[in-house]
Amino acid sequence: MGEKLFFLLFCVFVTLSCNRKDYEHIECSIKTIEDKIRVLDTSIIKEIYYPYDIYSVGDDILVINKDKDNEVMYQYNSELSFKGAFFSYGRAGNEFTFVGRSLRDGTDSTLFLYTDWFNCTKFSLDDHGVSVADKFRILNDAQNDVIILNDSLVFYRALQKNDPFHVYNYVSDELVCEFGEFPKSSIKPETDADRDNICLFNSVYNRINGLLVSFYESIPIIRIYDMVTYDLVREIQIIDSEKQTASLDGYYEGEGVVYFLRPVITAKNIYSLFLNTRSDDEFIEQTILMKMDLNGNLVSKYILDRFCPIYTVSNDGIFYGISMSNGEYVLCKTHL
Repeated sequence: MGEKLFFLLFCVFVTLSCNRKDYEHIECSIKTIEDKIRVLDTSIIKEIYYPYDIYSVGDDILVINKDKDNEVMYQYNSELSFKGAFFSYGRAGNEFTFVGRSLRDGTDSTLFLYTDWFNCTKFSLDDHGVSVADKFRILNDAQNDVIILNDSLVFYRALQKNDPFHVYNYVSDELVCEFGEFPKSSIKPETDADRDNICLFNSVYNRINGLLVSFYESIPIIRIYDMVTYDLVREIQIIDSEKQTASLDGYYEGEGVVYFLRPVITAKNIYSLFLNTRSDDEFIEQTILMKMDLNGNLVSKYILDRFCPIYTVSNDGIFYGISMSNGEYVLCKTHL
């Protein structure tokens, strides 16, 4: 009888331990975070028809173009002057069917991008322009929010799965880990697809401390995971943001509030756009950029005088963005 009771108590203890939330929860007021006002320098660009992303590599800026009838990559110097365009869309050698986000840290002369839905391509910059230095397969299926963790592991955001975070070994071709939880929202999903949309997040990875920092688009929270143990270690909640809709139909019709977008990590800091407005808002006049240290502590927020939905920050703290002015694209720049 005693052994049965001990076993029962042990099972209860294990269950409670597995369900226990040991992470740090921080409530943060957006109004108490220091504002830093910046006026952007701008330069009109006429080369790009559909800018999709922007990267800082050494003293140069690379802009990814999504228009299939033009070059893939456009190079500018730090003074925002055009230097050249490179690569084509297609299926021949040195052509691309898809060019996505940065996968891992580069150097002053290299950039690693997610390409062709399955590959990592290493791009090299020198005095002659941009070239392909290497290309290797990292996935067997197209995924989202892809980040290379090390020489064998890649992280991605899973869709319609019980656990939203997946880690895959691209050397041994096996799924290593599934983890993470879906945060609560005022919007109640009806399907797994609804849940994935409502709980959409984008992440950056701090290699030095082994931390994954995930920013949620439709929930005003940031979550930080230890990528050694795959445990949630901290959650930051913005408590005075705009109130999210409670209507699923309203969410899909543009009434949903968008909070965090396009996080970027540099050698010293992490940045993210903070929109805090409805997704159908067409009159956003400024950029609010949240700044964190590499441990995930909110430091300050920058208020920029133009809205730059596409941006990057260099390792030495220079903001580069793309905005619209009188129907034309402009490159923007300021020191943060």
